Amino acid sequence: MLAGFTMYYQDPIDNYFNFTFTYNAHFHNLSSWAPYIPGWVSPRAENFAEPYFLMGSMFMWLFFAISVLGCWLLRKFKLWLPNASFAAHVAIIFLLIGLFDFLMESLFTHTQIFAYVAVYSPLSLWAGTPQQFPLYESTGIAAVGTGYVLVRHFRDDHGHSFFERGVQNLRLPQPAKRLLSFFALVAGLQLICFLGFYGQYQWFA
Repeated sequence: MLAGFTMYYQDPIDNYFNFTFTYNAHFHNLSSWAPYIPGWVSPRAENFAEPYFLMGSMFMWLFFAISVLGCWLLRKFKLWLPNASFAAHVAIIFLLIGLFDFLMESLFTHTQIFAYVAVYSPLSLWAGTPQQFPLYESTGIAAVGTGYVLVRHFRDDHGHSFFERGVQNLRLPQPAKRLLSFFALVAGLQLICFLGFYGQYQWFA
């Protein structure tokens, strides 16, 4: 959960090159850290209304809940869909996460919690209206969520994910191993988030 919370650092990157997304400024906000992200291009990023309480809490629990539920579903799929391949099970997880995100974010845009001010119209619904929604947002969230599910699913006998493996072999005190394991997990999740979501989002931005 704490490792997932660190993904919140990347939240403003929707607007890295161009201003494409904004939150409702009525939420409590203290501007944004966006101008301090290396290489930032979009102007006046300090005016971006980042709702710390709303999105900070969402980043803390949402992807954690998705990874836990996703792993539970992968185990259940072995019983429910025994003839389907593991790849098919993962594909279903991807579609379910994408559908969940579409329904959730469509509700948010229609209730003015946030808005996509610039979208690639051929891949967006309600284009040209305040409720316009880019479908590549949901595919990006689905990619990240599925990646986190797989990170949690493929843990070794020590409970370590792919990014943490080998930590137990280091000649370090146990607290140092735990801290190093946490940093490795954070780095891995950051990479999945950046490549899985923002890489493809910026392509259309």
